[in-house]
Amino acid sequence: MIELLIDLIAARLSYRPVPVKLLETLAMLFDCDSVFQREHRNKPYNYSLDKTLGTRVLSTPPAASSIFSFYKRNNSYGWLCQIINRFVLKDGINNLRKQFEDKKRFTALEYHALLLPFGNCMNCLVKTRYLQLFGKEIIQALDYIENLNAEDHPITRRDLNSLIDVRQGDLTVEQTDVIVVCSSSKTLCENVFKSGGNSIKVSYEAELKKNPTAPIITVTANGHVAAKTIYFLPWQPDADLIKFCDSVKTFVSNVMEKAASESYQSIAIPAIGCGLHGCSISLVAGTFVKEVHRQLFKYPMSVSF
Repeated sequence: MIELLIDLIAARLSYRPVPVKLLETLAMLFDCDSVFQREHRNKPYNYSLDKTLGTRVLSTPPAASSIFSFYKRNNSYGWLCQIINRFVLKDGINNLRKQFEDKKRFTALEYHALLLPFGNCMNCLVKTRYLQLFGKEIIQALDYIENLNAEDHPITRRDLNSLIDVRQGDLTVEQTDVIVVCSSSKTLCENVFKSGGNSIKVSYEAELKKNPTAPIITVTANGHVAAKTIYFLPWQPDADLIKFCDSVKTFVSNVMEKAASESYQSIAIPAIGCGLHGCSISLVAGTFVKEVHRQLFKYPMSVSF
């Protein structure tokens, strides 16, 4: 199934517009720190691909990058290197580079997507080959950023990291416009109801009864809750890695989009899945940060979690 997905993405890149979502999926597949790649870290690399690709080889297991390690090859990330080279074999690299030749002006989001796929697997790449392939494209993206006007993209000239804050403690005491509550978490809901008083619980139950299928239930905060508004929305983890990450991204994007539509400037989002669900903290955190960065290009606001 992974090979088929790689082939489909490689083929889709042969025409426009830039497939932003698919490139984000490709970056996740090529992420050496993902749960899937860690589980398959020791799967052997198929060196027959090297003969097929010749000088087009883009990825080799880290220990195989030196000629002196030929007889002591370490197969770490062999599977990752194999699917990267499969992407090359299926003309994914050529098609990706052709996207940069489009005469129309790209958006910052499109540039970000085009350069995203190999950002988390650099240790598995033949770096000289990568720079030969994408050196000009990287400069093209940097030129775009340097020539931006303030009205083109207000967030681009700001430090994205300054808009993201990681906190530890009680969500209800955060000085922010909006706090987000995963309504599927009984513990989190009870904590918010306790801090906000009975009125928040009554308001939430009334809104839920009025519109049980609403993606987000909005309640005005009061009591000891420092925020102005509370967003309640459900979330459950999925056993499938791709679906799991997509659900986290959707959770983040939905609340940020709603907050922006209501002109809020700050939002606090809980680290879903890291409590009783026992989800991988690194996976949740990585997915959260990447998605928040992506959304900040569209919705500039302060985000804490």
